[in-house]
Amino acid sequence: MSVSDTNLNNGEKPISETTDAELAEKHGHMKLVCSQTRFGKTMKLLSEDHKKYIISETSLGGLTQMHEVTLRRIMLVRLAKSIDMDTKSITIGKTPIPITKEDVQCIFGIPIEGEDIEPHLENQTDTELFTAYANNGQILIYDLETAIRASKAPDGDFLRRFILYAIGTVLAPTTQHYVDSKYLNLVTDLENLQKFNWGCFTLNHFFKSVYKFRNRDHVNLQGNLILLQYWYWEHVRSGRLMYASRPPPLIARWDEMMATIRSDAYEKGGLHNGMIEMVVEVMNARIADHEKKVGRKLMEIEHRFDVKYQTLGEDLIDMKTKTGTNPRLSKAEDEIKDLRRELHDLKYEFTRNRQSVSQKGGVQVINMAQHVNI
Repeated sequence: MSVSDTNLNNGEKPISETTDAELAEKHGHMKLVCSQTRFGKTMKLLSEDHKKYIISETSLGGLTQMHEVTLRRIMLVRLAKSIDMDTKSITIGKTPIPITKEDVQCIFGIPIEGEDIEPHLENQTDTELFTAYANNGQILIYDLETAIRASKAPDGDFLRRFILYAIGTVLAPTTQHYVDSKYLNLVTDLENLQKFNWGCFTLNHFFKSVYKFRNRDHVNLQGNLILLQYWYWEHVRSGRLMYASRPPPLIARWDEMMATIRSDAYEKGGLHNGMIEMVVEVMNARIADHEKKVGRKLMEIEHRFDVKYQTLGEDLIDMKTKTGTNPRLSKAEDEIKDLRRELHDLKYEFTRNRQSVSQKGGVQVINMAQHVNI
C-alpha cells in the first residue's frame, strides 16, 4: 500500500475508500488563509502603473494576472491526501504525475532559479521595518491589503507590502491572518527581489505544509493551494473546456466560470477515472448510434435484394422459354449491378462513419493522454 493511500499511518482509512462527504465532515469548514479570491480582487483594483511597477521591479509579475476564483476545498483535501510524499506525485488512474518546479513556473510565471530564500529567513529582522509594518506586534494581512488598495502611486513601501501580501495569501500562507516577521528580510533591499528563487520557495513550503497536514492529522490545509488546484486542472483536463495554447502564467486563463465547469466535471466524474470514462462513454454511444442507423439500412437493402433477386430469378426462367429476350436480360444484369453498387456504397459509409466517430472520441482521449499518459 502506498504512502498516499495509508495517509502516513495516521489511523484514517485509505483515501481511495473515503467519500467526499466524509472529507467534508472533517474539513468542510477548515480555515483557509490562502485565497485566490482575495488576491485576485486586490490585483483587479490595482492601476496599470502599479502592475507595471510590480512587473519591472520584481519577478512576481505573473501573479498580477490572477483572477478571482474560489478554491475547491474538498477536492484540494483529496488531492493533498493523495500525494505520495516520497515521489512528490499524485497517481491519476494508474499513472503517477509529479508536482514539479516546472509546473510552478508554468502556472504562475515565476522563476525557479536564483538565490535560495530560506537562508535569508534565518537573519535577524530589521527592527525599523517591523515597526513600520506591524500593528500590535503582527504584520496583519488585512493591513497590507488595505494599504495596497489605497496606494496612489507605486513606491518602495507599496512593493514591500505587495511581497509580504503575496507571501501571506499565495506563496506561503499558513492558518494565521498575519505574515511572519522573518519575511521582512526579503524586502530589506528591494534590489534583491528579482534574484530570489520564488518558485522553489513556494513549492517547498507547499510540500512541508502537506506533510504536516497528513502526518499530524490537521484539519486545516496550509500552503499554496492555488498551485495544487491548477496543477490538477491543467493536467487532467475536462472535455467541455477549450484549453487554448498560451504562454505562462497559465493561471491567467482561469476565471470563476471556467473553474465552475471544471469543478462540476470533478464532482460528476471523480478524481481518477471520471473524465476518461465520460469520453469513452460518449465515443461508444456515437458508434452505437451510427451502427444502428447503418444496420437499419442494411436490413432495407437486404429486403430489397431478396425481392429483386426473386423477381430476377422468375424473369430468367421466363427468358429461357421465350425469344427476343436480350433487352430484358441486359436490364436484369443492370439491376444486379445497381444492387452491388448500393451494397458497396453502404459498406464504405459504414467504415467511414466508424472511423469518424473513433477520431472524434480519440481527439478527446489524446488531449487527456498528453497530460495523464493514459
